[in-house]
Parts: sequence; structure tokens; C-alpha cells
Amino acid sequence: RVEMAGRIPFVGGLLGAGVAAGSAAWYRSQGTNRGAMCAKAGDTPAHFDADTGSSKETSRILAEARSVTNGTPWAILCTLGPDGSPRCRAVQPAPPEQGFRSICIGTNPLTRKVKECAEDPRVSLTYLSGAGSCVAITGNLSALTSKEDRATRWRDEWSLFYPDGPGKGFLPLELRPTRVEVVSPMGGVETDREDWLPKAVVLRRDGTWEAEK
Repeated sequence: RVEMAGRIPFVGGLLGAGVAAGSAAWYRSQGTNRGAMCAKAGDTPAHFDADTGSSKETSRILAEARSVTNGTPWAILCTLGPDGSPRCRAVQPAPPEQGFRSICIGTNPLTRKVKECAEDPRVSLTYLSGAGSCVAITGNLSALTSKEDRATRWRDEWSLFYPDGPGKGFLPLELRPTRVEVVSPMGGVETDREDWLPKAVVLRRDGTWEAEK
């Protein structure tokens, strides 16, 4: 199923569930889990420090978004092609950082998404967990081109795709979210609207998150 939000699609359905299930099996086969990898990198997957002054509802939505994204290794990234049509692919993002203000995605510098985000940075990133929870993020994507960025953004689990490590064949992309939608029946975040619009937080001009009214 593909739902259009403006010109950027949110992708779900059996494909996303299958990717999530397969990814979880791969992590188990490695004798580790995504939560442990987050902790190793200094993240705190089981805890979210809400922005000062944020409402209880804002904190609740962001906390559940973090729980779902940290527990779902794969997501669908959609960019806009030269003709304005969406182009979507599976990616393995790093866990969200800086109060959900930054998400790193590793890629090959020759891929289409690099050129596409340079021409139009608007993207969506959608996570669908095996339990049926969904987090749909919209924001702006840009390439981090310095050698220091490649080194600091590198994650060991990406070595499956980049056996030479964070060298010239690896390019980190940074997604700066502006809106985060969450549907998580297991986590108690569900919409009560007739039009099914999910619970969401939006980034304010002062850099803090606010639950959408």
C-alpha cells in the first residue's frame, strides 16, 4: 500500500513487514540486536529526553517513534526523481540522534538518491515494524562529504554493504526531520480521527518539537 503525502509517498504493507522480519532474523543470527548497537554508539534506545518545555503529548509521540525506529532496522526512503515522481528503496538508517533532529543513512556515492537529494532535498522515510507499528518521517536529506563525517557517522553493521569501511565508497546522508507521524497500537499511539490522520509532531521554528493539533 502506498499513501501519498503531498508528492512524497509513505510505503507500507507486506513488503515492509517482510523486510523488518528478515532484518530482525539477521541481527539475531549475528548474536546481537539493534538496541545493543545503539548503546554501543552512545545512543539510548530505551529512553528519550524530551525537549525542555515540550508537552506530555509531544514527549509521548516522540518516545514511541524512537522505540519503533530503534526496533526496526530497515526503512523505505523515498526521494523525488527528475520528473517529480517518487523513487523508493529500502535503507538501513542509524538510530535517530539529537532529540530526533538527525538520522544518518549510509549509501554508495554513485547511487541515484545522492543526486536526487542534491536537486530536491525533500524526502520521506517510513518504518514498518513486524508488530504493525508505523513511523513516517518527512524532512530534508543532504550528503555529508567530509572525511571526518564518514568516520564519525560510520556504523559497524554497515560493513556487510561496505567491506572496505568508511572510505571513498561510503557516503553518509543526513536526514533532518520536520515532521514525524506515528501509528503504534502496541505502544498506545493511535489516531481517533475519521480521516485516519496519524498522531504527529512538527518541528517549530525554535528547533523544538510540538504535537500537531
